[in-house]
Amino acid sequence: MNKLKSLVLVGALTVLGTGVTPAQNLIVNGDFTANAAAFTAWPGYTTPWSPANPSGIIAWGNFFDTPVGVNGAGTVTSVFGPSDTGGRTFGFIQNGLGMLMQGLPAGYTPGMTYELSFDAAARDTDPNVSFRVQIGDATQIHVTTLVGSTELIANPAAFDHYSYTFTTPASFNGAPSIQLYNLPGSIGTVDFANVSVVAVPEPTATVLAGLGLVLAGASRWSRRRSA
Repeated sequence: MNKLKSLVLVGALTVLGTGVTPAQNLIVNGDFTANAAAFTAWPGYTTPWSPANPSGIIAWGNFFDTPVGVNGAGTVTSVFGPSDTGGRTFGFIQNGLGMLMQGLPAGYTPGMTYELSFDAAARDTDPNVSFRVQIGDATQIHVTTLVGSTELIANPAAFDHYSYTFTTPASFNGAPSIQLYNLPGSIGTVDFANVSVVAVPEPTATVLAGLGLVLAGASRWSRRRSA
């Protein structure tokens, strides 16, 4: 194998092995730490349920005006968490029906592939809390954790991690948002942490772009050698 071919092969392997810079999380305060330190009044509710605490969770709207709040590391308590919080700070929603929601920014675009991921759990005394996470606009659901008629059941022992890859519709009808639900029929608390929505890069395009740079460099190297 000549030196030019060897260089191209090594360069290709380098491109394939370096990976891609992590994409920006489109969710604001997905780890619920932004104003967690201000939740000092037990048991961590927002106002009006705990008047000494903030009136809301930064970036998250309380759609149904049900008891919500922040618990966990760096804040008042983990009274609404699972047996093992893993050191997480988390937002919680008590009793169904409750929902925290957040509008998605302009970086969330039609016809793109994204990964939704989050951690979820239930209060350690609540074994049958059903919940749902979904993203949608006025008439379309872009991704949902609902499978048929089956909802997710939160684990009261520890946080479980969930991840979903999806492609947005070709166009949006109204502003898209993410919704975190504690569902009707649940008597208990559901907890959310590390909520993330990131763009998924096209692997082929990334590799081809890298190979193009490798080939261009190899060509210039070969011309210099020939000269």
